[in-house]
Parts: sequence; structure tokens; C-alpha cells
Amino acid sequence: MKKPSGFTLIEVLVTVAIIAILAAIGGLAYGYYVIKARVVEGLEFADAARLRVDIPLATVGGLKNTDLLDAGGKPVDMMTGLDWRNTPAAAPGASTGNAPVGYILAAMDLPGFGKKNVLALQRLANGTWLCVSAAQVGAKDALAERFLPSTCLGAAMSAPKLASATPTCPPGQEMVSLPTGASCTPQCAAGQIRNSANPTQCRPDPATIATPVAPAAPPTAATAPVTP
Repeated sequence: MKKPSGFTLIEVLVTVAIIAILAAIGGLAYGYYVIKARVVEGLEFADAARLRVDIPLATVGGLKNTDLLDAGGKPVDMMTGLDWRNTPAAAPGASTGNAPVGYILAAMDLPGFGKKNVLALQRLANGTWLCVSAAQVGAKDALAERFLPSTCLGAAMSAPKLASATPTCPPGQEMVSLPTGASCTPQCAAGQIRNSANPTQCRPDPATIATPVAPAAPPTAATAPVTP
């Protein structure tokens, strides 16, 4: 008698259970890498906005809390927020050079997570930028650190990627170099040049100042015409 072939019910159930476990593990891993890839894109948006912060910070008025999204606050791709926020006060015990002056907070709409504050680019008084978690700057709904790129663990960031691009100033202003960096300053009027001691001010151009001509001496008795 030929022995019947096939799978028993227990074998089928065990196989289905194994496949389900592998699928669940694979799905979690895939979702993890998708979130990390999205966060890297968010970091690129924040990184490109650094120049838009550095130049105003070099001016006398500084930079107020502002929206850095190109669409005026509307979502751009998966970005839902990109804001510069001033730090009210330096951290206790921090020196002037490494005291945080503010940060760029990046928010995104992530699949499976919803809207989250994913990371922050923190700027120090000495011009250094740090990529940190949103929770480190006190933001609510912060994304867990395990989803952040390795560069967002507090290490200093390199120069902005757009540093090669020449910043432009509004009409009527020109770029000048200051100890704190480049800054847009009103152009000097005709007949004036930039003050080397304070580049934000103008002074009269010595080359355009006319040399005063001494008035002619009055005629003396010897040279005065004789009146008949």
C-alpha cells in the first residue's frame, strides 16, 4: 500500500507562523530605514538654511524667531516646519564661546509617526553648529534618537553646503566683512568710503575733498594803483 504524501496540519501551521514572524521582522526593519532616510532629507533642508541664519546674526539687530520654509510656512515635501528660534539665555556654566544662541528646528510628517520635531541644528556663539535631537532643545513631540543620522549626536558640523554660493544683498546694500562674519550694510553715498575701523559706517573720501584755495592777498601800497 502506497503511503499518502503531503503536509500535516501542524507542519502547515508551523510554516505559516515562521513566515509571519519573518515578515513582521522585515517590515519593522524596512520601516526603520524608511524613517531614517526621511530624517536625512530633513537634515538637508535644515543644513541649507544655515546660511540664511548666519548672515542676519552678523548684523547689529541679530535675527528674531522666523520661519525658514521657502513656502512661507506651508509644507514642503514632507517638511511641516523649519524654524529659527533664539535661545533665551546661555546654558548655566557655559562660556561665551560655546553658549548656544539659538537653533533651527526641523519638523516632518513621518509615515506611522505623524508630525514630529525630528532634529535641531544648534548654533553656538562662536559660529559652530551642532546637530542634536529635538528633545535636547526642549521641543515637544521629539523623534527618538535612534532614528537620527550619526551626525546628529552632538558632533560639530562642517561648513554649510551652500558656502560656495555668493550671498546677495538687497538693493542699496553691499556685503562687508565683520569680525563676526559677512553682513549686508547700506551702501556709502557718493563721496564717501567705508570706515576701516568700523565697516558698518561710512566716512568722507579724502580723494574727493577739494583743497581749499587761499584768498588773494589785498594789494599793498607799493602795488596799489595810483588814483589820479
